[in-house]
Amino acid sequence: GCEGVVVEVDVTGYRGKIISLTGVSTYIGKNSQGYAANLYNHSSTTDGRENCKDHKGDVPAMDWCRSLGDGWYLPAIDEMKCYLLNDPIHDKVNHTLKSMDGCLLLQSKGSGSRYWSSTVGSCSSDSKYCSNHDVGEDNNNKSAHVRAMRRFEAKVYDTPTVGPYKVG
Repeated sequence: GCEGVVVEVDVTGYRGKIISLTGVSTYIGKNSQGYAANLYNHSSTTDGRENCKDHKGDVPAMDWCRSLGDGWYLPAIDEMKCYLLNDPIHDKVNHTLKSMDGCLLLQSKGSGSRYWSSTVGSCSSDSKYCSNHDVGEDNNNKSAHVRAMRRFEAKVYDTPTVGPYKVG
């Protein structure tokens, strides 16, 4: 199994997305010569898993997400908006992270603290970021925060109304 905080659930209530309990501060893409990596095929704004599927290295943010195990990926920009730009969800996620001894999401509005997404910017050496107050893009060779995402599907073992299920 895996642990994380649920940030999205579909209409069935059995499938959704979780974010990791921890995060890291790293580069989205800085190659071995110290230059920004080009992320040509990472254009989805809604599906970070698709953006990360052909990743071959030289993208420290994606490498860290994958180091958490199978299924973890760097979220796309729209996947991040639901828990970073929505105050009630942001606060609930932080409350849950705190109860699980996790690392809290950055809270200070306007602080300039950013989370990298897997979505490429208008230039292939830029990536989109999300902070607690806006979305933008910047050069990949700058350090920012990273939080991994993973999809889940609950498996129902008895009657769905009884509800014993297991994530994984």
